[in-house]
Amino acid sequence: MATPLSTLTAPVMWVARRIVRRLAPRFTIGVTAILFDDQGLVYVQRHRFWPRQAYGFPGGFLARNESCEEAARREVLEETGLRVTKLTLLGVDKSAPDHQNVFFVGHIHSMEGFRIQKLEVLHGRFVDPAMLPEPFLRAHKSYFESHLSTILSIREA
Repeated sequence: MATPLSTLTAPVMWVARRIVRRLAPRFTIGVTAILFDDQGLVYVQRHRFWPRQAYGFPGGFLARNESCEEAARREVLEETGLRVTKLTLLGVDKSAPDHQNVFFVGHIHSMEGFRIQKLEVLHGRFVDPAMLPEPFLRAHKSYFESHLSTILSIREA
């Protein structure tokens, strides 16, 4: 049997949760996949909606009820048609005050199914990791360069 206190508690807790959700800091979570092929080249793509339509690595936002790894695989498939065969968590970067970016290193064994998603991506290609094209998205380039030795060791494993 419900007591007066228990019938009051549920609505009060509901209101408290709503207040906390409104006042709590909010941020977005993105995923980025640094992909290598069998020759050790890294995949870059020129993105229609990035500043200066810069090059960068495939990725996007985390969807509700999706793990970061699932999001990375989904974004790569959506943007390139490629399936990642191996995906390793590299780390997390605070790209902006209200955004966290989760970086993965992945491997593509086959170019079967490769196609560019024209809505977001202007073009994509594999390049030498030491020669990233310009303009390159600053957040991606700085993270890539500062973690290059780790990225290359993951690629070799």
